[in-house]
Amino acid sequence: LIVWTLSPDLSGWNITCKYNVEKIWANVSYQSAGLRQLAPSLPVLSIHQDGVVYLVINDESIVDHRLVHKGQYLLRVDMENDEVHISPQPTRRICSQLFASEFSAHRQ
Repeated sequence: LIVWTLSPDLSGWNITCKYNVEKIWANVSYQSAGLRQLAPSLPVLSIHQDGVVYLVINDESIVDHRLVHKGQYLLRVDMENDEVHISPQPTRRICSQLFASEFSAHRQ
């Protein structure tokens, strides 16, 4: 994950945060959740906190030629403070079509 910020004089873009997916997988919170190394998707930057991005992880696998959904997780990644918070979702309810501009306000 790389966050770019437009310079104040609008002359160019600067990298303000970098966070590798391996850092997410190695994080204590991620490890303690017992999740496999799953690819995060649907990144949304917080409009309330700098350096915070929300990601969705779907734990799915193929069993007998069928896709089996095991769970869905919302990850809050604070890239500046190296923190990962995981919120299991009760149902498979986070879809790419449902993002709102205040996504972070809906995390409970």
